Amino acid sequence: MSSTGDNAARRAQVQAVLTAFTNTPLPEAAVKLLDALGYTSEKTADFGSSADSLALLYGTTP
Repeated sequence: MSSTGDNAARRAQVQAVLTAFTNTPLPEAAVKLLDALGYTSEKTADFGSSADSLALLYGTTP
């Protein structure tokens, strides 16, 4: 496949992931978006599900 075809396929995949983003749990949606952008990793981290929990992790207040 040509690089133009690869780019078009990647754009279509990213668009599909972004369209489904609001109906997908955030951790799953984020992994799918990163995968569509070409980033993959078996490692994950749990930073909580809110800005408050992330802020507490770093000892700050939102």
